[in-house]
Amino acid sequence: AFVLLAVVTTASAQTKKSARGKDYLIGGHLIMASPVGTLSEDYKTGFGIEAIGGIKAGEQLYVTATLAYVNFPNEAFYNNYGNISVTSIKGGVRYYATENVFLGGNAGVGFAKDELEPRSYGRFIGDIGAGVHFGLVQAGLFYEGRKKIFSEGFANSVQVKLGIALR
Repeated sequence: AFVLLAVVTTASAQTKKSARGKDYLIGGHLIMASPVGTLSEDYKTGFGIEAIGGIKAGEQLYVTATLAYVNFPNEAFYNNYGNISVTSIKGGVRYYATENVFLGGNAGVGFAKDELEPRSYGRFIGDIGAGVHFGLVQAGLFYEGRKKIFSEGFANSVQVKLGIALR
């Protein structure tokens, strides 16, 4: 009986702890991107910022929206395209598998512009990843892909995101 009471009390305490979260998620990240695949043939790094907002849709689930800007600099005229900047608007979900570990995925439109081309082009963009969230601080590792502008396939990068968020 004592063991059963201890298990029920522990389960109840954990449920109350996870239910404590806010009904919203709001924050921002610094992004360091490492191009992979064909994008890595012309670019070596990318840096950016991201804002995230979300509404709680379940015990551990948030429906999210992100606005991000990432710049891939042309290092010493390494290629013929110049710097590429991508401004993206995405919607997605973030699921907290535990109190501090989350999984996330987003999809939307990314407006890519190379500094030598006068226009920006909107294409599909999506990401998937995971991270940790302790207090205000959060960090994540994401894989992002966007449809290329002038050729077939995707331009991909692995992104490390570090920032703050309230939830």
